[in-house]
Amino acid sequence: MPTVAEIMQKLPTVFDPVKGAGITAIIQMDFSADHNGLYLLRIADGKCVVEEGQIDQPDATMLTTGAVYTALATGQLDVMKAFMTGQLKVKGNLPLLMKLQQALNL
Repeated sequence: MPTVAEIMQKLPTVFDPVKGAGITAIIQMDFSADHNGLYLLRIADGKCVVEEGQIDQPDATMLTTGAVYTALATGQLDVMKAFMTGQLKVKGNLPLLMKLQQALNL
C-alpha cells in the first residue's frame, strides 16, 4: 500500500492536462489529523505541482486521513461514499475539486 507522500509525489505524473484544461487553483490537502502532513496542489497552465505546506486562503481544502486518502487513490473507496459518510470533508469550491478529481488519473 503506498504512503500519502508517495501518492502526492505521483500526482503530477497522473495529472491529465486535457481534462485539467482551464483549471487554475491552489488546493490544500490536509492529512494532519493522523500526522500525514499538509500538501498544496498548484494547478495552472495544464500542470500540477505538489509541495508540502499550507496557505491561508486556498481555493479549496480537502480534509481526510492518510488511510482514507490512500483508499481513495487506490480505488478501494469511492469519493462520493467517503464524502457522504464524513470520511472526506471539503471546504471551499467543491465543483473545482470534482473537476480536479477527473483530471487526476489515479
